[in-house]
Amino acid sequence: MSSPISRSASNPRLPLLAGLLCLLAACGGGGSNPAPVPAPLPAPQSLTLSGTAAVGLALANASVQAKCAGAEATATTAADGGFRLQLSGASQPCLLRVSASDGTRLHSLALGAGEQALANITPLTELLVLRASRKDAASLFDGFNPASAPSSAEVRAAESDVRRLLNGVVDLSALPDLVATPLKAATPGQPSTDPQDKLLDALKERASAEQWSGWARLLASGGPLPEPAAFVPTLALAENKLTLAAGQSHRFTAITNYPPNVRYLRQPLR
Repeated sequence: MSSPISRSASNPRLPLLAGLLCLLAACGGGGSNPAPVPAPLPAPQSLTLSGTAAVGLALANASVQAKCAGAEATATTAADGGFRLQLSGASQPCLLRVSASDGTRLHSLALGAGEQALANITPLTELLVLRASRKDAASLFDGFNPASAPSSAEVRAAESDVRRLLNGVVDLSALPDLVATPLKAATPGQPSTDPQDKLLDALKERASAEQWSGWARLLASGGPLPEPAAFVPTLALAENKLTLAAGQSHRFTAITNYPPNVRYLRQPLR
């Protein structure tokens, strides 16, 4: 008499059923394997550059160009010198240039790592670019290579040199960053109370074209700076010419170059 186990083992349909079950399990219930879903591509990096172009007075309706790692862009300044550039697929470092209708051409830079950067373009940023790059700013911009852009350490050292060079000409102690300090520039008929605007006005009044050329050559050369000159107090009038009718009066405003946080028992100027 055969046992139940031996009868089950001799059933020819059991291996076929087991194989079919195995095949169904491997095929996910009889359907085909779904194709792998590709990972979404990262969105192109977007970079926003904004700032103000000014020489004391705003550079209105001037062309601004930006060259960054991955992209370039152009914009036109507003009446207050403000500009904004949106670059897709770009990242810092960036080099900027403003070109005004009167022939003024200045440069600036942005070296951060974020997707937004504030970079004003002023005579101070021009001097900074010259010192940080150790070459002519126009040549640097025309042949801009992100891989050879000045490092953050080089820019900090350059800013220290610019401050030292201008010591005794203007007091830059109230300006924490020569590039990224917000600036509200004066426009024709609308003076500004912005401290940076006043510094740019003072620099324009006190430095001759010959001095600017000398500073530019010295900073671009990378050579040592001269020893600080002895302090010479100066006073500059914001208005050099004025016509008054009989009986009219006017209060004049003057700018001095006194060092910060110094109180004189006897004023150097009167």
